[in-house]
Amino acid sequence: GEVPADRYSVGDQISARVWSVDHDSRELWLSVCRAAPGYDEALAIFNVGDIVTGSVTGINSDILHLDVSGIVGYIPGYELLLAEGEEPADSYSTRQQIKALVWAIDRVRGHLLLSVRRLESGFIEAPSQVGTQLGAIVQSTRPGGIDVLTAHGERFIPNYALSLSIGDRPRFEIQQRLSVIVVSVDDDGKPTTLSHRRALDGWEREAKRFVPGTLVQDAQVIPLRALPEGKQCASIDLGSITGFISEEELSLEKAEDLMYDMANTQYSVMVESFDDDSGSAVVSHDKFDDRWHELAAQFSEGSEMDAELRKIGHDLAHVDLGSGLLATIPSAQITLSDEAGKFRSDLIGEIIPIRVTSINSTECHITAEHRDQWLESLIGEPESETLEFKEVLKGNKEDTDNARDMIHEAIRTICAFLNTDGGNLIIGVSDKTRDVTGLEADEGLDGETIEKKIDNANQILESNLQLVNPKNVLDDEFDLRVLVTWRTRVIRGKSILVVTCSRGPESGVETKLVKGRPEFWVRDGSHKRQLQALAEVRDHLRRRKERATGDGVSL
Repeated sequence: GEVPADRYSVGDQISARVWSVDHDSRELWLSVCRAAPGYDEALAIFNVGDIVTGSVTGINSDILHLDVSGIVGYIPGYELLLAEGEEPADSYSTRQQIKALVWAIDRVRGHLLLSVRRLESGFIEAPSQVGTQLGAIVQSTRPGGIDVLTAHGERFIPNYALSLSIGDRPRFEIQQRLSVIVVSVDDDGKPTTLSHRRALDGWEREAKRFVPGTLVQDAQVIPLRALPEGKQCASIDLGSITGFISEEELSLEKAEDLMYDMANTQYSVMVESFDDDSGSAVVSHDKFDDRWHELAAQFSEGSEMDAELRKIGHDLAHVDLGSGLLATIPSAQITLSDEAGKFRSDLIGEIIPIRVTSINSTECHITAEHRDQWLESLIGEPESETLEFKEVLKGNKEDTDNARDMIHEAIRTICAFLNTDGGNLIIGVSDKTRDVTGLEADEGLDGETIEKKIDNANQILESNLQLVNPKNVLDDEFDLRVLVTWRTRVIRGKSILVVTCSRGPESGVETKLVKGRPEFWVRDGSHKRQLQALAEVRDHLRRRKERATGDGVSL
């Protein structure tokens, strides 16, 4: 029932023993009980295989803390008898007396590793196999990696086998639970090498990319001294796996200079070989340029293809043109949210159509733009009853009458689509040449940046469409923002406005743009036409109803 505040106060001098060091957070884990006189002598009495009884002093989601006659003991969750999904707190409580088997002793840190499941009759420790997934608990961190506790005892995992974010050191907490993969075993079937990186979701899929000849343009140098045994001598972070520069290319001395001087910096490489057992690759920096030029020779400015989206940054996205050859495109060209406005988390790996815009052979850099196939095909079509192009929305800012007339023309086109069978009005594309000029070229739109011009265009449409009403004032179900939607799309590097109109209400719509006079417009082939006689309007609406087969054209 005692709590720390009952015995200790801030400023008290305490003798404690360092039992773990967290180099990442720069913290020491201390123990007062392990510093007590005679503690090491008491610990020396225990042997592996002893059956002991201890009192539970603490419980968390992965481990039980025990007091075994004054000695610290731990039972990891995987050494308890728990049902699937059950945690230690579901079956155990503090002060509870537990009988357990001593299966390992850490005399440096000063604690017993205990097990309940190993007391079960007929228990035989099954040998591990390469590829087996194990649970592990972090015991301490070092500059070169971490120590973890598994069902086979304590093991060291070097940084190159941990999940490193590019440019970051690993961030693990003492007693954190991890999943690890067995990379190698000894003659008794006990794991000798573990990998946390290989246990990550999607690792197998990602590893298949690293075939000989693959480029990794966004690889980065890992600032490590802990290297695997063998001929490799410099660690390179390839994202999902670790690469090593071979001694044939880089001496050990130069490798250490590289990891010290260029730690966490980009270092483009080419994959020479991939080891399935260790899950690592041998890579070359020297062969990167020749391989890049070999792959880039397949493309020229204007080349069109489908590419895999590999990475999305704040300003630029990276797409894979094949064999790891990357091109950058503006992130603004990619739709990052779904129709409901929620961010899409499945974009990475998506295949998108692109067009190469430039190839810089000197700097080994390719730029591209996102091709919108739907818009490309639409721009190639002639104007029709359901399609119209306008180069600008507002026009010359110095001529206010002209600017107003252009806005009115756009609103009348929208009304004509609503009164016929729907359609798309595309603003920012010449109706004669089909050149994409974009909203950027619309002088009438206020704002120096394209973002401000887009905002201004949205306000113009919003305010002017308020002048559009159903011809039958009793039509209570009329909701213009359901029938007319618009959004900005980027094509050929320019922003255009796509206004999509559904088929309007049965009563039709009219607008009062000039002095409140009602106007009723319809589509007549590739043009719009105003109907003035009431009989003509009724005849049009009757014929429209007879041929109706749906709700019009949708984007």
